[in-house]
Amino acid sequence: MRIAEYLNLIVTEETQPFTLKNRSVVIDGQTYFYNMYKNSKIPFVFGCETDKYAEYLKKHFAMYKQANVKCYILFKGGDKDMEKKIKKFRQEFFDFNTNCVFVPPIFLKDATVEVLDAMDFDCAFCVTDTKDECVALALQLECPIISFDIEYCFRRAPYIHSTTMRFDSRTESIRCRQYKLQKFLQDNSLTEEKLAIFAAITDTTVFPSDFFDSLFETWDVSCNPQNRKLRHLIM
Repeated sequence: MRIAEYLNLIVTEETQPFTLKNRSVVIDGQTYFYNMYKNSKIPFVFGCETDKYAEYLKKHFAMYKQANVKCYILFKGGDKDMEKKIKKFRQEFFDFNTNCVFVPPIFLKDATVEVLDAMDFDCAFCVTDTKDECVALALQLECPIISFDIEYCFRRAPYIHSTTMRFDSRTESIRCRQYKLQKFLQDNSLTEEKLAIFAAITDTTVFPSDFFDSLFETWDVSCNPQNRKLRHLIM
């Protein structure tokens, strides 16, 4: 799923301040750690520098220990639709001259799990994708999910966008912003059915971003900029 500017809209306008301390959380490792490595700025041209990345991980996850936050970390095991995945890679042409900004290391997940095991964090691998399992576990434990994935904005479990987290050394807690689907629906007078329609007509992996613009104009929805279009559609 890809809806331009929607995640930014949700994080800035539809989340509430939240504190993680003496709690449990479910972490979607598929997106959480991908972005951690990318944002670490560790050089990767001559290798993934796993020793430096391990130290970076240890410093980052120390905040969960200090805040006494129990982490349940789930990793993706594979893809549900292998034919679709194979077709996608066959259609892509990798040009090192244009795609040299960031290349995720092949064995990054193994290095990550090794560090987390050494720090006594609970990790598990799903059979395929992580989202359904993350949501089911979070609902069972009555705790939020931490991720970097837009799809959790359409799921019932409370969601914390990973970029909103900041460790407060004074209180030894993690300050963040939390999103709840039911509150979002109530505040915007929406139903799950209406939100499903919104997702279907704005997901650019299904339709081009301007595919419905002529229809939106008949609804008096401004199509520019993108965040204004999304807000008008929600309202």
